[in-house]
Amino acid sequence: MSQEYTEDKEVTLKRLSSGRRLLEAVLIVVAIFAVYLMAALVSFNPSDPSWSQTAWHEPIHNLGGGVGAWLADTLFFTFGVLAYAIPPIMLV
Repeated sequence: MSQEYTEDKEVTLKRLSSGRRLLEAVLIVVAIFAVYLMAALVSFNPSDPSWSQTAWHEPIHNLGGGVGAWLADTLFFTFGVLAYAIPPIMLV
């Protein structure tokens, strides 16, 4: 019977170049922003103060705060229900 002899190969890890590190950092930031944007879109409340709505001394109900309310209102005004597709598209 013949037995196959295999050598143990040492696994070497390649160091990431600075361009690759920058790309990965940008991808992580985009992923975090996509999650934030989806939370802002899901928790959209038309009574929140935003681009098309003013409210004095009203609490903000949006999970993204004032910026999230503004972004969600602007995206819904511009794209309608298709605004929900923007965060998943950002992740592709």
